[in-house]
Amino acid sequence: MRRTLISLFTVLTAFLYTNVKAQSWNDVTLLTKGDVRNTYDVSGKVKNIQEITYRATEKFGVIEKGDVLSVSELKYNTLGKVAEKWTTLSDSSHYLSASYKYDGNGKCIESGEYNKDGGLIHKYTYSYEGSAGNITDVSEYNKDGKLYHKWVYRYSPLGRLLDKSYYEDGHLVGSYTYKFNSQNNKVSEEAKLTNNEVEGKKVFTYDSKDKSIRVTYSTNSELERNAYSAAENYDSKGELVEFFKGSDMLIYKYTYDKQGNWTERVEYTQKEATYLPVPQIVTVRKILYW
Repeated sequence: MRRTLISLFTVLTAFLYTNVKAQSWNDVTLLTKGDVRNTYDVSGKVKNIQEITYRATEKFGVIEKGDVLSVSELKYNTLGKVAEKWTTLSDSSHYLSASYKYDGNGKCIESGEYNKDGGLIHKYTYSYEGSAGNITDVSEYNKDGKLYHKWVYRYSPLGRLLDKSYYEDGHLVGSYTYKFNSQNNKVSEEAKLTNNEVEGKKVFTYDSKDKSIRVTYSTNSELERNAYSAAENYDSKGELVEFFKGSDMLIYKYTYDKQGNWTERVEYTQKEATYLPVPQIVTVRKILYW
C-alpha cells in the first residue's frame, strides 16, 4: 500500500509541476510568480516562433550545436497568445500538434493535442471566476471524451490560492496547500495525500526585489527521503538568466532579445565529482514579429 501511495504522490507531483501538458505550464522558467504561467507567453507582437533543439557539445570552451533533436513551430494570434503548435523529433518517430482557444479576455478555455494523423490524444478545458479571472478547474479528457484527470482550485476572499486538489477517474488522489507573505509571494507549498499526510514540501525565499532566489524541496516518506534546493538568477532587467536545480544537478542559462523573449536556452548537467557544468542541450528560437 505504501508503494502505491508513493507512486500516486510521484504522479501527483509530476502532474502539478508540469501542470497541464497541453498548456505546458513550466516551473523551470518561473518557479513562483503566478504559478500557472504559460511557457509560451511572450512579450511584444509575436507572429510565430521556430524552436530547434540540438544536442550540445563544447570545444575549447565554446558551446557548439550538434545533432538536431526536435523542431517545433508555434503560431500566435493577435492577442499574443499561442494558437497552434507542431513538434517533430529529428527521426520523425514522433509528431505532436496542439491547438488553443481563448475567450474575449485572452484566457485559454480549451486546448487539445493531436497525433500526426490529426486524431485527438487529449483535450483540456479551463474554467475561471471573478474579476481577477482566477482559474477554478482544469479538466483533461481522453480521445473518447472521457474525463479522467481534474484539478480544482480554491481561493481566499482576497484571491490568493489556498489549495488545489487532483482527481483521477473521479477519485481524489491528493492536494497541494499554499501560504503567502504580505507581498503576495508564495512562501510554502505542501503536497498531501488523501490521508492528509504531508508527502512533500517546498519553501520559497526571496531577495529585496521580490525575486525568488531559492526553493528548497523535501519529501517525507519511507521509500524516498531527500531534499534539494533550486535557485534563480536574474539580470538587471529582471529577466531570468540562470536556473539551478540541485537534485538533478541541472543548470539552465537563457539569452534574450530586445523584446524580452528568450532566444537561446542551454541546459547543463554537473559532473558529480567536480560539479563542473557540462552542456547537454541547446534550444534556439527564431522569433518573427508582426
